[in-house]
Amino acid sequence: MSRLPTRDVANPFAGSSCGSRANRVRSALLLTRKFTNRTSRRLIEEFARRGVAMEPVDPFECALHVSADGPRVVRAGRDVSADLVMPRFGPGLTEFGLSLLRQFERSGVRALNDSLAIARARDKFRCLQILAECGVPVPMTLMTRESEVKPALETLPGEGCVVKVLQGSQGTGVLRFHDRERAARFLLTTGRMKQNLLVQEFVDAKRDLRVVVAGGRCVAAMARATDGDFRANLHLGGVGTPLAISPSLDALARRATVAVGLDVAGVDLIESERGLLVLEVNPSPGIEGIEAVTGSNVAGAVADFALAPAAADDASANERS
Repeated sequence: MSRLPTRDVANPFAGSSCGSRANRVRSALLLTRKFTNRTSRRLIEEFARRGVAMEPVDPFECALHVSADGPRVVRAGRDVSADLVMPRFGPGLTEFGLSLLRQFERSGVRALNDSLAIARARDKFRCLQILAECGVPVPMTLMTRESEVKPALETLPGEGCVVKVLQGSQGTGVLRFHDRERAARFLLTTGRMKQNLLVQEFVDAKRDLRVVVAGGRCVAAMARATDGDFRANLHLGGVGTPLAISPSLDALARRATVAVGLDVAGVDLIESERGLLVLEVNPSPGIEGIEAVTGSNVAGAVADFALAPAAADDASANERS
């Protein structure tokens, strides 16, 4: 029986790190090394339009202090804090970035997304395990070491397969093999180097889709395609087109996001003969590309979700008084 280990789709704020707030959000931190890229600028801009100053902070400029006096984050000799933190760091920064995020969480700072959800999403195999357990359709996937490589590959449907690193983004660390023998040789070599990889069946997709979900709501979607490459990421030259969000796509993208426990996510799917399949759930989805393709204000939707529960709490407090 499938189950959702986190909050319910019907109530996206329940169980969320941004779900219950006693105070209005007045300050926010954007944890990123990419201060000037379009996604960072759009988020800062939309938070500012709603009266909240969002300061970009490079995680590598922070020191984490643990003592009997409690957790502290120090930057340039000063303690760093805010009402809300939004982590946007890539796989290369995951370990330190999560330690920093946990430090903020232990100091009572709310996170959008929280450290546990990001850890789930960043480990692609763990993410797929959770999705499958929750009844989300995914491609057949395996992970194994040297002695079981060839027998395991025999269980995959079709001749070809896709090999992925456990942590990667924007289509990097993804290889397609047209026959199992070459895939086996590659996996045996990398296995001897103690490199863990996951292997998926190759699905001849009709379309590659990206849906951005914020606060339990699908806010934008696009189809992606490219010439000569099975990977359709925009960063690899893929071309996006606006996509109407069907009820089935909406439900599946939201279910995948909730299963992993994310507040904001980019859900990657493919249309296949078996229907929609979820490939992965990205905890730091790019905003620039999908806004340009769809014309949707994705950054604004993220800001609305981050700040709206605070306004609701304030209204409830006023009613009680």
